[in-house]
Amino acid sequence: MGAFGQDQGGWAASISATVGLRAGRSRLVGLGFQGPLRILRPFWPEGAVPGGPVPCHLCLLHPPGGLVAGDSLGQRLEVAKGAHCLTTGPSATKVYRHREGARDSSIRSRALVGDGAVLEWLPQGTIVFDGARASMSLQARLAPRARALGCDLTVLGRPESGETFGSGRLRQLTWIWRRDAPVFRELLSLRGGDVLLGSPLGLGGFPVVALFWALGAEGDPADLGALGEACRVLNLRDDFGPAAWKAGGAPRSASLAGPVLLARALARSLEEAEEFRMAVWGVVRPLLLGRSAQEPHVWTT
Repeated sequence: MGAFGQDQGGWAASISATVGLRAGRSRLVGLGFQGPLRILRPFWPEGAVPGGPVPCHLCLLHPPGGLVAGDSLGQRLEVAKGAHCLTTGPSATKVYRHREGARDSSIRSRALVGDGAVLEWLPQGTIVFDGARASMSLQARLAPRARALGCDLTVLGRPESGETFGSGRLRQLTWIWRRDAPVFRELLSLRGGDVLLGSPLGLGGFPVVALFWALGAEGDPADLGALGEACRVLNLRDDFGPAAWKAGGAPRSASLAGPVLLARALARSLEEAEEFRMAVWGVVRPLLLGRSAQEPHVWTT
């Protein structure tokens, strides 16, 4: 099987996009794809701000809407020097129950962010059905003066239907590099039915996991100060911290790990995790990027 085709292992598809700066506006300057992966079209819903280009919003579309056993998606995005790209999708991605003898379903994403460029990686959630076997990864490589933020929302089972993640497995890797050296690496590895899913030392019975991360330009005191202020503001919220959890809320926290802001949450539903994402983005984006956080239109349609 080539880059796009089908065998007993499922379908494979890939897409590669490049966003560059042209006359003060970030534009889609390169695009290639194989199989059922598309970009709806570029959007420019925002204007310019002092010192920054007009961002390009890309909506990545996987027409089938889900992955069956053995399917694989490859995504590569380059944000060239000085450009600004926000990428998202029209709906949550579903990973269906595994079929005996097939390979794991996989989604592998790679982002390259040039000097002075900005990446906002904000896909919709991923719903991992009971019995699914999924491998997902994001590797982001940032130039020294690049800024980037991202958020992943992962649902185990289908809580709205009462389905738990009783069997299957999930492997989810987030890996961020700067100057060819890793600055953040996290691997979430879970098996369906594992005691950690319900344990207070694990997920505590919450079926949704959310991770938001953000980095400023390397060694920039203003960016590091912005991330520190974002962390402080988030932890002052009534729905963050140990007190909120003890009062019956879902666990939420924000911290700085060296140059990386990390906000984490467990949630009871995808909608609750989306509210967390918006809350964090609404604080981080203005402080780090000087732009208000306005929901992409595709999130509300």
